[in-house]
Amino acid sequence: MTTRAGRLAMARLRAAARGHPEWWALALAAVAWIAMVQHGLGRGGCCRAAFSATGELVAWTGMVVAMMVPTLTGGLRDMALRSYRLRRLRALGLYLAGYLSCWVLAGLPAVALLAWLGAGASKAAGVAFGAAAIWALVPARASMQSLCHRRIALRPVGVAADVDSVRQGIVSGAPCVAVCWPLMLACSLTAHALVVMTGCAILTVVEKRMFRPQALPIAAGAAGLASWSMLIAG
Repeated sequence: MTTRAGRLAMARLRAAARGHPEWWALALAAVAWIAMVQHGLGRGGCCRAAFSATGELVAWTGMVVAMMVPTLTGGLRDMALRSYRLRRLRALGLYLAGYLSCWVLAGLPAVALLAWLGAGASKAAGVAFGAAAIWALVPARASMQSLCHRRIALRPVGVAADVDSVRQGIVSGAPCVAVCWPLMLACSLTAHALVVMTGCAILTVVEKRMFRPQALPIAAGAAGLASWSMLIAG
């Protein structure tokens, strides 16, 4: 009976995995959250260690994986449904690589800004959140947000299919960077403070789940984070 129950449980798990092919990306995001929590606690959640460009870029990437990958469930599922089952995992991995490459490139100017601001980075976070609040009200941002869901044709097999998977990730990632970069920069300026990261993650997920994007709630949330950042920066 125990063996049979175990087999039934495994069969259900496999069926659930087939129904939700994006599960491994969400697991990756969960691991990134654990790493960022440890990162934040290691710094006391409020201060920045000695500057390291490589370390900051790694932290930026971890933050992006933790906060942005959970918003990609629709895109990942769409990629899975448009790919043959035998190459589905490969297609999703390449899509995610293309998406994250946009964010890694966007992290380079953020790291440069951190190096320039030095100890004053935490005080600049409030200004960055204020800029994010204003950006949320600009009509061009809404136009860029609609492009996050643009689909391209995917060739079914071979190297061409791999290239298209990466291209789809870039097509999704580039406008996403334009929409969310100010918020992510502000999080980075706070040395990835956990309260701020959690607030930003909630904002991004809520915005992705809106049937019709609304600027005012996002602007209000960013303004609230600006106030909090100024408060903890002293």
